[in-house]
Amino acid sequence: MGKTASKEPGGKRVKRPRFHIIDNAPGAEWRRVNLKKLRSRVEAQVEAKRQSRLRRTFNWRSIYLVPVLIAWTGLLCIPAIFSVIFLRKTNAYDRVEQLWTRSVHALAGARIQVSGAEHLDPTRTYIILSNHASHLDITALIQTTTMPIRFFARENLFKIPLFGWYLSMTGHIPIDRHKGATNFDKLRTDCEKLVARRHSILVFPEGTRSLTTEMLPFKKGAFHVAQQLGFPILPVSIHGSHHCHPAKTYIFRKGEIRLTFHEPIDPNGCDVETLVTRTRAVIASGLVDEAPDLRHVVNG
Repeated sequence: MGKTASKEPGGKRVKRPRFHIIDNAPGAEWRRVNLKKLRSRVEAQVEAKRQSRLRRTFNWRSIYLVPVLIAWTGLLCIPAIFSVIFLRKTNAYDRVEQLWTRSVHALAGARIQVSGAEHLDPTRTYIILSNHASHLDITALIQTTTMPIRFFARENLFKIPLFGWYLSMTGHIPIDRHKGATNFDKLRTDCEKLVARRHSILVFPEGTRSLTTEMLPFKKGAFHVAQQLGFPILPVSIHGSHHCHPAKTYIFRKGEIRLTFHEPIDPNGCDVETLVTRTRAVIASGLVDEAPDLRHVVNG
């Protein structure tokens, strides 16, 4: 390393930049590099990567849309909880849910389109299984199904004031991801209670949101429940939600979310492995760029 200072003939000390000898690449010649400039260049690269991460997590719509959605959700939880306590027999809270989902999609700029609606029978109870790539998957399914549904949700969501209270009061099922399916008997009991009230159960068999449009491996808990309860599995393919609101980000983009309801699968007489393979293949068949004939527009 070069010296930082040297003496001129008159004895005066002169500061010189510090240098370091580095080899830039295999086979390259040794060269002298100013460490101060090198440090500045590295810091600039680090800052560029940080800015890139911010762009992957936020966009301009996030600045106003995220606070508005949080405030609107909390505000609607108040009449929803009131209706659960005092108007439970009227199912008024289901209408509040519909208002919430439609307003969320309107604010986010997501247009919902549906195909295969003829496979939905409002008089039947289903185990609804779908791919999962965005928070908007849940709101899209609540809006488009013609029957009340309850879903498995992360346990920490039930600790959120108002929103978590509403989830608990309306029968949604908390899941501890760290414990997995260790308490399967309780899970089955909760599902039996929902089925007795003629509520369909929504499960995302991937267990979490996929960071891409590719499906993650399916977990088998929901298939065991479907097999033991004997209720049909309703496969649903959701296409476009990843573009509108990618997982693990606060980005919202205008776009179209397409839901394809497939023919129900009877779990009776099938082993779990067969159910997993068959259901995954059916859901994957709807995740293509060329969408089928989408005639039923839910939210323009």
